[in-house]
Amino acid sequence: QAFAISGVSGHGGVLPKMVNRSVMEKNKNVSVLDFTLPAGCEIENVKKVMGKLSPATDNAFLQINPTDDPKIIRILAAERNPLEKSYAPDWDEIDESDGIPFATGVDGASMVFSPKKTPHCLVSGLSGGGKSVLVQGLVYGALIRGWDLAVIDPVKGGADFKFAEDYIRAMAIEKDDFFAAAGLMKMIYAEVARRVRMNSKHGVASFADLPEAERPNRILLIIDEFTSAIEQEKVPPRSDDAELEAERDAIIALNNAKLFIAQFTGKILREARSAGVTVILATQKLSAKSLD
Repeated sequence: QAFAISGVSGHGGVLPKMVNRSVMEKNKNVSVLDFTLPAGCEIENVKKVMGKLSPATDNAFLQINPTDDPKIIRILAAERNPLEKSYAPDWDEIDESDGIPFATGVDGASMVFSPKKTPHCLVSGLSGGGKSVLVQGLVYGALIRGWDLAVIDPVKGGADFKFAEDYIRAMAIEKDDFFAAAGLMKMIYAEVARRVRMNSKHGVASFADLPEAERPNRILLIIDEFTSAIEQEKVPPRSDDAELEAERDAIIALNNAKLFIAQFTGKILREARSAGVTVILATQKLSAKSLD
């Protein structure tokens, strides 16, 4: 009836038919509903009317999940918010030895960021959207895993990382000190190059395959407020006034430091996967213009 009300049907008005119903193993509040789609009805037809299906079925939460069979659509349904309570990650259930749980899925299982599968990470969102909390969780997880951490945050002065300051190996967080940040980037890249040479020397493709006695820790490099850290300042025109000219030179030097950060970020992102250096960029927005 809900499908009929929402306008989901195939040829001749045939409606989807439920073929299986179960509940999530770790979240009993979520039902798993499998439907066969009739001829003339595609999964996109269902996606378009999810807003209508929700009130028609008295479910506050509805989500379409893919299945291995293109003829079957799976809908997750719950009468209320299935994530209304917090879940602590179960570290023992995570197979990836270097994976970091960063969230909980609707099914109650931990969602994991693994550099083996995704070497780097972009955390983006509006102010107040939760970027800092997410990055703090990744920092905590990286420390649990025994990684070496480096943090660059000359925009906010490292305020979000004070809780772990005693455990972070390198920090460039002095407010507006982009020169220290550029220096740390140079140091990280030098370590990337050293590890690549080690891989070549031992004839291996990744730092993880190096002999245990020589295998270095994974490095997690976090650059917070990345867009602001690379954004160029407007350079004023030349002046006969000595103070104004000195200010102009200072802005040019600052822009060069920011450009250095941007360029070495690109080099590390491209070259560091085999070296075991993972980068997390956190920013409100990252536009094509900024990347150029």
